[in-house]
Amino acid sequence: MNDRRMTSSLKNTKAAEYAFAVIIRTTGKRNDSLAEALQSVAFQHLKCLAVVVTHGTDTQILSEVDSVCKEINTLDYVLLHATDTHKKRGYPLNVGLDYCYNCGFTFDAIFFLDDDDIVYPFFTQKMRQAFDATDADVIYSASNQRHLGSQPEEAYRPKHISYLFIENFIPINSYSVCFRSLKENNLLFDESLEYTEDWHFLLRLLEKGLRFEALHETLSEFRMTSDGNAPVKQHPDIWKKASLEIRSYINKTKFPVNGYVLASSVMSINPRVPAQDAQIISLQNQVSRLEAQIGQLTKEKGELEAELVCYHQLPKTFSEMIWIAFKAGFRRIRQMLVHMKTAFRGSSDT
Repeated sequence: MNDRRMTSSLKNTKAAEYAFAVIIRTTGKRNDSLAEALQSVAFQHLKCLAVVVTHGTDTQILSEVDSVCKEINTLDYVLLHATDTHKKRGYPLNVGLDYCYNCGFTFDAIFFLDDDDIVYPFFTQKMRQAFDATDADVIYSASNQRHLGSQPEEAYRPKHISYLFIENFIPINSYSVCFRSLKENNLLFDESLEYTEDWHFLLRLLEKGLRFEALHETLSEFRMTSDGNAPVKQHPDIWKKASLEIRSYINKTKFPVNGYVLASSVMSINPRVPAQDAQIISLQNQVSRLEAQIGQLTKEKGELEAELVCYHQLPKTFSEMIWIAFKAGFRRIRQMLVHMKTAFRGSSDT
């Protein structure tokens, strides 16, 4: 792309030492949270190159972002200026990807952050282990959310990748993509989408046949500051339009489905977990007990009906007593019949 300007601080680091590149998108308006995002990258156990992309035309803001980067002594970074403000949220990410594709560095994987995201210290280490263990192209994990002034809380848990055709459950800060697979397919974000560029990008990875693997550990966190993370949107009409555009893309696109995806999709339907098994057993036991009680009551009912036949010629007053007793319940009927039988015999003797 021709619309970028670059400053850098690579600190004499060899290209081979960069296991990951992270593209960080910012407008330069949240520099306090940007500093936290950059610090979280500097804390990683595996060496990362931070590709910081500032979206906007203001060179003063670019200078301020550069100052934030320089304050973190252990951070290796490249600062890019994405100056076309007519393009949407995917554009600064593409400026970062364009740099990574052409800088000559060979990364293992790339991940993405907004300036209000952080990754936890073992993010890259866990991602590398998952890549090595699964040979997948994309590793995605769980992510926390944090309201300002509050403790982090659970937000998104990994689901089977087939759920991506229904909703985007993978935050942009929670996955890594094999750099080789990205570069071979020259994959980029859609620069025309207002909000759903990250969902569309993940679907594009699926369209190209990249294999996803879930990592059930929480490795990142996002702040509840933007409309994208809010449960109630400030601009619902725009969100509805964006969702319809994604749905249209899904409906008209042929996605390759290999045997692995098909098999794992089937296995993900109603997965058996110990808690559910214990609940099923408990319910089965309750049903068995109820069936036994019903059987006992049915037996008692038959016995009482047989005894009632013997007293069909009782005086009216006794018949009324039997009817009242019957309505009172099976257990009381037996007791009242005994008393009535005794009383009837006594009256006969006299």
